[in-house]
Amino acid sequence: MKVQTELFSSIASKILHQTTMSFLGHQEANNPLSMFYEFF
Repeated sequence: MKVQTELFSSIASKILHQTTMSFLGHQEANNPLSMFYEFF
């Protein structure tokens, strides 16, 4: 169970990292998603 939790945490971390890098990369586009993202 501990291994499964660590695996999920690793996957979630990678997804969050990809989302963050994508957000930072498209920050200049000034899309509504970037403004929505700032509330988190």
